[in-house]
Formats: sequence, structure tokens, C-alpha cells
Amino acid sequence: MKILRLILILIISLSAWAEEGKGPYSKKSKASLAQKIIHVLDNSTVGIVQTVLGAGHVLVFGILNPINNEDFSVDGFNNETGEVSQFVVHTPAFNANAYSLGLFQVGGTHGAHEGGHSVASATLGPLYLPTVGLSYLFESYGGSSMETWADLESAPSEYMNTESAEVGIGQTILDGEVVNVVVFKFSIEQRQLMENYRLKSDKIFQWLNTKIVMPLLRNNSVMQTPVLLEIDLLKKTLNLLSGNIFNYLHGDQQIRSSILTEQRYLHIEQNQVLKKLHLRALDWSAQFGIQYNLNKNFSVTPRIGGGVSVGILSQDSSLYDRMSLFGKFDFAATASVKGSVEMKFFDYVTFTSTLEKEWYYTNGISKLSFSNEITNSFRNPCIEDPIQFLDFGAGYKMESWDGPQGRSTLNQLNATFGFRF
Repeated sequence: MKILRLILILIISLSAWAEEGKGPYSKKSKASLAQKIIHVLDNSTVGIVQTVLGAGHVLVFGILNPINNEDFSVDGFNNETGEVSQFVVHTPAFNANAYSLGLFQVGGTHGAHEGGHSVASATLGPLYLPTVGLSYLFESYGGSSMETWADLESAPSEYMNTESAEVGIGQTILDGEVVNVVVFKFSIEQRQLMENYRLKSDKIFQWLNTKIVMPLLRNNSVMQTPVLLEIDLLKKTLNLLSGNIFNYLHGDQQIRSSILTEQRYLHIEQNQVLKKLHLRALDWSAQFGIQYNLNKNFSVTPRIGGGVSVGILSQDSSLYDRMSLFGKFDFAATASVKGSVEMKFFDYVTFTSTLEKEWYYTNGISKLSFSNEITNSFRNPCIEDPIQFLDFGAGYKMESWDGPQGRSTLNQLNATFGFRF
């Protein structure tokens, strides 16, 4: 019966593809109000340095302009297609026609272009100003990839709206105890793909991104294992490639710089090792690297970076067992460093190997993790083919935890298959 249901879903999906001819990525829309709100939140959290500088500029010039008898006013700017939402300060800019600082534009000119800079600010967070400075230093202002990025975001493409559901099997091994599991994944996505002569931007908003790991009931000990749940209210990913590296490679070979960022809002998970409920109100990471394209069908991208998160951790295991947010929590902040190598085949399948070290502010806990994953989540959505309806992923992850109670090791292995619609 289950196999018949899967076949029926596949037939319906292929029929929809045959009618539209564009696959699951054919539903398009402009940026939503929710995306504009997230843009403001990003520049108020990870991009707070730029926003504070912009607010300081408004305060200083608001005081000085009446003395200097200059015009001074503040209004708003909203990109009709994209997520940009800013305050525009109409006052002479310092040593420039205009510039963008987080939630503020100063100067009142080039509104769409300056708004594009705020997307970079919301994405790169505390690394935005150093990245801009290095870009101007090594590429010059006129040739800066950051300026090209702002141009790209000034007239953004529409978002492709899709959903994905996957199911699979796997195994978790905690300190030697093996548990067979069933894995369910579901996400609601908005994806934006943009490209010009120099840059390629792939941005994904995953709303209500969920993962459920359910133990197979075979014995009494396994029956006591709770169903594990991970939820992201929003997971935002950006993969930016820039052709700003001059080289003498021939044919289809190419070297480009790469920026990969990931932001999660309200990530809730049951931590199997700590036996505690962990809520990350904000989780942000950024990696910088170099992509080498051997040809159009193969690329390899090594990256290095880090991240931070802030949230709360339950004080005991009772909330972990009940998946309840009502109880006593401790403040939990983390910092991490990570490195990864990504290999992409035929612009469809991606293999990623990642090594990460994370330190917890709470109780001196640290975690070392290593993972290998193969997936087609970041495939080219513009290929008109029935395989666009198929989603799959498989991976292995090892976590080694050190804390007051000693060392624990968690291994996870799973494979999932599903549909995009």
C-alpha cells in the first residue's frame, strides 16, 4: 500500500511537470513581508555593527545640520521585488555621494544600489565591513565584487516557491548503543537564483524546516528512546560565487571566490548527548573559499570560516523527554570554527565534507563534529526535467562531546528519498 501511494504521488508529479513544462520551481513571487522582516532582523542582529554606525550618523548629522543650515530628512526605502527595507537619510554623505550602513542609507541617492549593500550586510554580519575593505583594497572601488553584488541585488529576481518532503532510514549510535531509526524531513522553501557577468547568487529561505527521527520499536530499551525533533522557523542560506580571480586556465576551467553563509532563526532540537532541549534564537555562520571548475560538470570548493549562536539550554532532561518549552533554562551561547570541501557533479549532485569545532558558553562544553553528505538540494532549478521532482540525501555525522561528565560520542547515519512539489 505504501509503495502504491509513492507511485501515485510520482505519477501526479510527472503529470504536473508535463502540463507546466517547468517543474516544481515554476511558482514564482516577489519577496514577501516575512522576508522584509527577516532583513530588518538580520541587520539588527548579525549586522548590528553597521546599523549602529548608521544610527550614529543620523544622530550626529541630525544635530549638526540645523547648525550648518543644511537640509535633513529621513524616509523609507523598500525594494518592490526584493527583501530590502531601509531608512534613507537625506543629508550629505561623508566623502561619497551615498553609502549604506545596515538599516540606514546615507545621502539619499542610488537607493536601489545602496539597498543592495544592506543585503550583504544582513548576510555577512560582522564580516561585512572587513570584506568591503579588503575588496576595495585588492580590487579597487570600481572593480569591487561588493559593488557588483549590490548592483545584482538592486534589481533582484523573483523567488521560486517549492516544498520538499523526504522519508528514509538510518542508525544512531550513542556511546556504543545502536538504535535503528526512521527519518522524516519537510521544508517550505523560497529560492532566488541570480547571475550577471561576474557574480552568481543562490539564496534559499527554508520556512518551517523540520527533521523527525523516530526509533524503530524492537525492544524495551529502544521504546524508551524519545522521538527526536529538529525545527527551524527559518533557515536562510546564501551561496555567492565571484569571478574576481584572474587566471590563465584554458577551456571550461575557472577559479572563483566563494562565500557561503547560513542563518537560522528559532532552531529547536533535542540534544541526545546532553539530554537537554536546546533552543537557538539565532545561529549564524560564514565560510570563505575558492571554487575550481574543471569543466561544466565538476567543481571543487574548499572553504573555511566560523559562526556564533545565542539561545537557551534546559536545566534538566525532563524538558528533553517532553519536548516542552515550559520550564527552567540556562543562557547558552556558542562559537565555532569550521572547514569544508564541496564537490559538485553535473550541477545536480553535491558531496560535502565538513569538520567543525564548537564551544559552549554554558558549563564548559565543547563539540568536535565531522560529516559527509551527498544531496541534490542545491541542484540547478532551471533544468526542465522530471528528475527535478525527486529529492534525495544521504550522510554520516560523528560528534565527540567533552564536558563535566566526561566524553560522549554520537554517530548518525541516514538516507532519505522524497519529492519536491
